[in-house]
Amino acid sequence: MYNITDQLNKKIVLIYRNMILNTDGDTVLGIAVGDCLFNSRSVVFGKIIRSTAYNLKGEIIGRAVLANPALNFNITQEQLKQAWNILSNITEHTCPWIQMSEEWALHSFADHLA
Repeated sequence: MYNITDQLNKKIVLIYRNMILNTDGDTVLGIAVGDCLFNSRSVVFGKIIRSTAYNLKGEIIGRAVLANPALNFNITQEQLKQAWNILSNITEHTCPWIQMSEEWALHSFADHLA
């Protein structure tokens, strides 16, 4: 499991079993497929490269930090359905090339999920 943190190191979402979850772990907000990040509308919004999340412009939207491995969520059938729905509705199966920068984006990781 990974915590995605913002510029102030505040946890904003979790990635667990390829599901992007809210910080309580009870709502599926998107999915990660390989290094590509998809929102709940099945649209790619970024990539994770070398523990950094980037938007499609290459701006930083978060940092991936390995969470305590003892933490474990009980994923529900509803969460699996939500994640499967996102996955099955992906129509653009290629993730665009991005030019990474060291600049933080004005819009956060969470903004891309809405």
